[in-house]
Amino acid sequence: MTSYKKVDIKFYTTDEIYHMEKNNTLKLIDLKKVGVTSNANVILSNLLYKKYQIIKKPYHIKVDSKSFDKNRLILVKYILESIALRKQKGNSEATIRRFKKVFYHFINWLDSNTLEFPINKKEARIIFYEYVFYLKSIMKTGECASSYTHSLFLVISYMLKDIFEDKEDFITAGISPIVYKQGKKTEKNSESEIIYSFNFYYHLFNQLSDFLIEEKQYPFLLKLPNQELWIIPSKLWLKTEESEYYLKSYDYKTGQIRSTNEIKEAYKFKDEKTAYDYRNSFMYKLHENNINSTFAHSKS
Repeated sequence: MTSYKKVDIKFYTTDEIYHMEKNNTLKLIDLKKVGVTSNANVILSNLLYKKYQIIKKPYHIKVDSKSFDKNRLILVKYILESIALRKQKGNSEATIRRFKKVFYHFINWLDSNTLEFPINKKEARIIFYEYVFYLKSIMKTGECASSYTHSLFLVISYMLKDIFEDKEDFITAGISPIVYKQGKKTEKNSESEIIYSFNFYYHLFNQLSDFLIEEKQYPFLLKLPNQELWIIPSKLWLKTEESEYYLKSYDYKTGQIRSTNEIKEAYKFKDEKTAYDYRNSFMYKLHENNINSTFAHSKS
């Protein structure tokens, strides 16, 4: 017979979490006894246990201590940090509460399949592959809308990559993404749109901040949900296939500057001088912008 132990929960408002993160005191929170108040009280510590009971009056949990998974502590920490970030961006309390549901979905799936929370990138890749397979199956049967499974795919993939510092995209490499296909009469799913927007602006802000703070050089690869964009110092700064004609010295697919011979062959120039002039002009403008960028940073 399973023996359950009472665990009292300390609830923090989203404002408190934001200020603790800002003051670097978020680490003082006991992750085994934490909950969040965002219009309603939401317990987070139950995510650490495979077997638990939620008691409404007074609001607390009873847990099977033997089912505690220490590897999930990093997930609760990640959720708190994400709440602080969302609060900083001005997200509403309702939006933050909806966002947390995604992690409950993932953990419930792990528990229902007696799977362990991953402890490294290799395990995370295996788990994510199985999770995506599951999402695609419930999408095909109509159990879950493609818009929501798409959101689950994005949030969990970013969570795993952030937790395990997967800058090389090892966890998601080769795994076919879940695409949100909206029909003409499909109603908008506010929850999925909110989650997608959060991830879009989260990665956009972080990468552009890194680009400026770390004084990175052009061309710069910006990775966003469902697409990658090479940013260059040009009026056509978001490189698209339609504008390829105007950037003859630049390969937008790889972010590489073409050689003189490649430019000549690719665009059927009659002589190398024209190709050389195109490449030389592009190189000069690229160098000039990188120098100006570094100079601007040194003045600030």
